[in-house]
Amino acid sequence: MHYNLNDENGLPSNEVYQVLQDGKGFIWIGCDAGLFRYDGFEYKQYKNDDQNGRAISDLNLDVKGRLWARNFNGEIYCLINDRLQLVTKYLKTNVAHAEFALDEKGNCWGVFNSTVYSLTPSGKIAYKQKIYLKHKPLGQINDVILQDGKLIMADRFNSVFVFNPKNKQLREIDKGHLTPERNIFFRQGNKIMLLSESTLNNKITLNEILSTKIRLQQTILLTPANSRLYIIPQISKTENWICTANGVGKFSSNVKSLDLLPRNFQGNSVSHIMKDVEGNYWISTLNQGIIIVPNWNITRIDERNFSLPENHITAIKALNKNQLLIGTYTGRLFMLTISSRKIEEIKSATNQKTISIKYIHPFKNQFIASHGPLSVFSVDGISNSYPIYNSKDACIMGDSLHFIFSERFGAFHLSDLKPTLQFKSREGGGRNICFNPKDNTIYLAFSKGLYSMKNGRLKSITFNSEPLFVSSVSVSNDHVYCASLSKGLFVIQNSIIVKHYSEENSPIENELRIVHAYHHYCWVSSREKLYRINLATKEIAAFSYLNGINPRDINAIDHGDGRLFIATNKGLVYFPENLKWKNTRAPQLYINYVLIEGKKHINLTNIVLPFDNHNFSVDLSSISFRSRGNYTYRYRLAGLNDKWTSIPANNRQITFSHLPSGTYKFEVQAVNENGICSQKHSFSITIEQALWEKWWFYLLITIFIIVIIALIFYSRFNYIKRKADLKNKLVGSQLTALKSQMNPHFMFNALNSIQDLMLHKDTKGSNLYISKFSNLMRKVLNASDQASITLQEEIEILSLYLDLEKLRFGNEFTFELILDEAIDPYALTLPSMILQPFVENAIKHGLLHKKGEKKLSIHFMLKEQLICEITDNGIGRKHAEEIKSRQNRNASFATSATEKRIELLNSYDQVNYKFEIIDLMENDQAIGTKVRISLPKD
Repeated sequence: MHYNLNDENGLPSNEVYQVLQDGKGFIWIGCDAGLFRYDGFEYKQYKNDDQNGRAISDLNLDVKGRLWARNFNGEIYCLINDRLQLVTKYLKTNVAHAEFALDEKGNCWGVFNSTVYSLTPSGKIAYKQKIYLKHKPLGQINDVILQDGKLIMADRFNSVFVFNPKNKQLREIDKGHLTPERNIFFRQGNKIMLLSESTLNNKITLNEILSTKIRLQQTILLTPANSRLYIIPQISKTENWICTANGVGKFSSNVKSLDLLPRNFQGNSVSHIMKDVEGNYWISTLNQGIIIVPNWNITRIDERNFSLPENHITAIKALNKNQLLIGTYTGRLFMLTISSRKIEEIKSATNQKTISIKYIHPFKNQFIASHGPLSVFSVDGISNSYPIYNSKDACIMGDSLHFIFSERFGAFHLSDLKPTLQFKSREGGGRNICFNPKDNTIYLAFSKGLYSMKNGRLKSITFNSEPLFVSSVSVSNDHVYCASLSKGLFVIQNSIIVKHYSEENSPIENELRIVHAYHHYCWVSSREKLYRINLATKEIAAFSYLNGINPRDINAIDHGDGRLFIATNKGLVYFPENLKWKNTRAPQLYINYVLIEGKKHINLTNIVLPFDNHNFSVDLSSISFRSRGNYTYRYRLAGLNDKWTSIPANNRQITFSHLPSGTYKFEVQAVNENGICSQKHSFSITIEQALWEKWWFYLLITIFIIVIIALIFYSRFNYIKRKADLKNKLVGSQLTALKSQMNPHFMFNALNSIQDLMLHKDTKGSNLYISKFSNLMRKVLNASDQASITLQEEIEILSLYLDLEKLRFGNEFTFELILDEAIDPYALTLPSMILQPFVENAIKHGLLHKKGEKKLSIHFMLKEQLICEITDNGIGRKHAEEIKSRQNRNASFATSATEKRIELLNSYDQVNYKFEIIDLMENDQAIGTKVRISLPKD
């Protein structure tokens, strides 16, 4: 089995000269398009700006693992630090093919213009010696090889030379036995061999190079059909292959002619073959790209490599490991002999239309097959045909054939020349039938479920009291194996389920297609895998397209003497029944670089990122060609999340972003399809702390916070202290206001007025005013204990005060208290006795010295603030000041005390108390004074 890399699935060119695997597992491809590296997913090209030809061939590795190659224009290259260096840049060569060999120091040796050169990978000339034979320079060299420090050369004039660089001696060890057309050295075991080709004589000679002579080992004849033998590469110490213009075959000393060489992939011009470390064979061709063979033990026979008439095989019956019957989609039957590569058709003489063969059963040296009609075949041809058309399956019980259709089932005796058919349709039909001779029971996979039939009686076999729908049945020993449509594989004995394989208890899927059981094994296929159950050990192995078989193509399975045969839509596949196909090799994993801000970091030690650049990507490569891309990476970033994350291996880059500061450890593994893990790769990366995450920053912040808290406490302390001082001053101002309210003159005048009433024996009036005076004193004393009182209480104090003043002034004095309707006097508060000093000033300084009618108005209005306007029709401030100056009086004590109190209130309560005094004028004459006091609403 094999698969292809070609230009349809990404290969740069179908003309491939050589494939080589390096020490890391990468595949290097030299082809018409140049030099490429392949990792199972991508092709990466390598080229040199100075190269004079694109095509690359002759790939070699030196002792240090460096890749060497050449083109067809005399240039040699070496890959150094992932760059292709031109080694022969300092040489002037005129040869088309710059043949070279590599020594134990990693230098290359070649002969150019009759001069032996040793070149370092950088192109420096390490050795140079002109060589002569009998004082004549050598001709063009066809090939060179190094052995024991000596350079062996074959020239175009049929001679072989040995040159010793130490003593500069040139010896000719053979002349005239070679052909001038093509001479190529190769290794076979520890021997140096020389392939010498002569198309003129239609032969190839294989010669062993000895120290002093050449010894003919083998001659291989060429024919026009197989006229080219390209190379015999050594892929291991014990294994050489012959690459020809018509396929590839394993080299043997018994091969005398290419016609007798067992070759694979005939029709392909094979240029080289290589075996990788996983056991895959890479076959480079000049016309079909690269053919990859995971396992030579798995063989496919089809139209191209075996002259099979049809690829679509629907039924098989193995007679032994070398011979089997093949039924095709078109209803033809063939006898196939593998060893002799012989295939013969067993002709059918039926006139009925034939369709795909459903089954083949041997019976008395004949074969019963359903290919539309039911026919009995012999090697000589069809011997009988029965009027049974398109039966799905049949089994032989004694001399009776039991068959099943889509709608019914029945039987007849094969020994009868004209058998009587017995049909049963009541139970319906189905798709599969088998006979278990151990319990003499027939098992039928009906459309309505699985049944067993013994002595003519049908019995339903159920699972969990439900019908069991089966796609295929097979018998081994005394057990019947049933592949169900949706519930896995069932093992039945004596019509009882004794074993059940399903997704819940085994690797086997629930939806199965075909089952085939025999002595040692049970094979069962699903749409995705082919399972093998070892009936002795119960070990289960799974086979998939990774191993070269697509389970969806499987139509039938059979066995023969240790070999398993599979009929598919694309030919016949066979392999040893005990083939070990589990991929036990772990993938090779590499961390290529870490990408930070577009820059590749190859050195993975001490990676540190600044706090403001905490994004990075990890670029990976891995090698697992046996897995064919069906494997994964599992990774984690320890320190961030200890949980492993799995991604497909074709995702080459893993990106991390927005990481917090800290040190992390990136760990990654590659895991193949069977759970085999590669070695764990890891590196550490540190995200620096931000400025605000450093210890000294925390210290500064702590100190700053302590200072701020201290300042807040200090400020609060001063605030409380200032508040206390203000409160004390405010209390003092209230006492001062109380003093102003309790002015001795006012009290004296009020008492004189009351006395006057008593002298005039106005007992009723004196009692009234004594009551008002005492009531005023009580309210004033009560208000002095409170920081604020309601507007209603303030109005009552003012009303009592003005009533007492009216007693003094008589009928000349009138006053009015006006309160807007929008004002609720019980809801508004104001500092106690804040208005009384202004009212007293209006009377004392404005109305006292006025002759005639004296009016006082107190008007309360509600706007953005509570406004109180105190208006008198007195003599005005200017005239009052003149009177005070004549009387040598100081400024009003009540006014100054009130001003100070308002200032303290504004500082203490952080509010806006204010007042303004307005002189009322008419014709430049004072007609009174208005005081507007603004108070907060609360």
